[in-house]
Parts: sequence; C-alpha cells; structure tokens
Amino acid sequence: INMQGVTVKSESYSYSDAPNHEEKRANRSRVWFIASKRFRAVVGQKKLGFIWLLLDPVLMSSVYLFVFTVLRASVSGESIFIGISLIRIFQVSIKSGLNAVNDFSGGIKAERIRTEVLTNSMIFFRSMDTLFQSLGTVIILLLAYKISITGLLMFIILAQILGILSEGIGLNLALVSRRIPDIAAAVNYILMLMFFGSPALYPLSVTTGLHREVNEWNPFTYFAESARYFANLDSSIGDIDPAITTGVLLFCVILSIRGYAQIDNIRWRVSNW
Repeated sequence: INMQGVTVKSESYSYSDAPNHEEKRANRSRVWFIASKRFRAVVGQKKLGFIWLLLDPVLMSSVYLFVFTVLRASVSGESIFIGISLIRIFQVSIKSGLNAVNDFSGGIKAERIRTEVLTNSMIFFRSMDTLFQSLGTVIILLLAYKISITGLLMFIILAQILGILSEGIGLNLALVSRRIPDIAAAVNYILMLMFFGSPALYPLSVTTGLHREVNEWNPFTYFAESARYFANLDSSIGDIDPAITTGVLLFCVILSIRGYAQIDNIRWRVSNW
C-alpha cells in the first residue's frame, strides 16, 4: 500500500496483543498507581492515615475483649484478637469484590488500561490492605501474648489467603449487585450475622448442635481455627471432617478464580473502559 510516499508491506506487518517489555514496565507502574489511589481513598483525610488500618481490628478486638471480661466469659484474649482480625478481613474483602464495578478505569482516564493491570492492582491492593490490617494484631499477639513466630507467620499467611479468596468470591456478585442493589444490602446483613455466628468472637469448641454443624461448612471457620491451632490456642480444626473442609475450600477457590477471571467481561458490560 502506497499513500503519499509511505509504503506499508502487508507481509512485513504483524500484530500481537501481548505486551512488550516497555509496556510490561508501564503496566507495573499502573498497578502501583491504581493501588496507591485506592489506599488514598481508604485513608482519606484522616490525620493518622494508614495507622487506622492497623488500629481498626485492634480496637474492635479490645472492645469485645472488655465485654467478654465483664461477662466473665472463658474466651482468651488471643483467640478474640485472631478471630476479630480475620472476620474483618473477610468482610472488607467480600465488600471490595461486591463493589468492584464502581470504577473499572483504575482512575486513569487518558488511556485504555488492560484488564490484567486492573486485576493485578486489585490483588496487590487486597494483599497490602490485608497485611496492614494484620500487623496491628500481630504486634499485640507478640508483645502481650507471646505467641510464637510460627503462629504469627501462619496468621499472616492465612489472612492473605482469606483476603484474596474472599474478594474473588465477592466479584461473582458484582454484576448482580449492580442490577439489583438489594443484593448488597442482603450481603451486609449476612456478613453481620456471620460476625456473631462464626467462630470469630469465640472458638468453635464452645459451639454445639446446629450452630456447630453449620460452622463446619463455613469457610471462615477453617481460617480462624487454623490460625488458633498454629498459635497453640483452643482449636477444633482437627475435629472437622477433612472431606467437608476439602470440598468447601475447593468450591471457594473455584468461585474466587471465576470472580477474578470474569473481570474483563464485567468491565466491558458496565463501562466504556
């Protein structure tokens, strides 16, 4: 083809959607920019900034520890700190996935951003947000309760897995929630029920009957009880049927992968980006 002296040979032209080295480097910068933007949105105008992310689970755990102390309950402080921190991570992550359709531009309006960048930034932000929420609890568990390094490391690892897994599960409801806003309200009530019904404020060992049977099918139970087990606290993770645990976790992993995988489909159905 010859246009005004410019020749383009069709046989020498090739197109590839795969990003080259420069674009990969630019994509990494975009991931960091998008994640940083979300952190600024979370922190807002708060003077203490990121410190609030560390303090939130610690303050909530302290309140419930005080309540349980007044009620003379036999639940240990370490168990409450672990349970509250993990249930907060679970709730925040589910809601993050549920509300993911609010902005699929990543805050970058001047150019088209690959879905891969948005997915990576979402996972990166969830990982960092979970880490910040975990650190306050880790410090308390280390200094006040002398939990072993192994227990602390396993708590951080379990929190990371729970956060990313939960956000992926929440993404499955993102499109439905946009069409039917009542879904988001229903999820909020379910999460509130899980806060008190799941072994967050107490270990699984204190539950009985139907309450215990339901929690044996509750994926949050596996993370909370496993964290307590590695911290050498009262834990019933070994009493749950391995077949149930494996089946539920496998289903959650598949659901989470599906959630992240359908971001591109959701993105083009709800926005121009």
